[in-house]
Amino acid sequence: MSLRLHPKKQKIRPLGDGIDFVGYIVRPEYVLVRRRVVGQFYRRLELLDYAPWTERQACIASYFAHINFANGYWLKKRFRKLIGEKFEQNRANTTIAFLQMTC
Repeated sequence: MSLRLHPKKQKIRPLGDGIDFVGYIVRPEYVLVRRRVVGQFYRRLELLDYAPWTERQACIASYFAHINFANGYWLKKRFRKLIGEKFEQNRANTTIAFLQMTC
């Protein structure tokens, strides 16, 4: 195959900094969700105000599934609280029940 590394596109870093890989930062002891993914979720929640209920559920479920592969207990807890407050006016009971099912 004769693969070569580009001299300006390679960086040698400490392993403790973690490896950025498909939306996660993989460190030796644990895995984190990238900040960019968390920011996208916040922005997406703003757009979901005008989306149909089934689309809201699908979007929330996909982000929660992404977080499940990382050490994201506190992140999921914060998101659950945020989602509960945000969609409190309409279908509050359904949102809470849905979040309990996904976590």
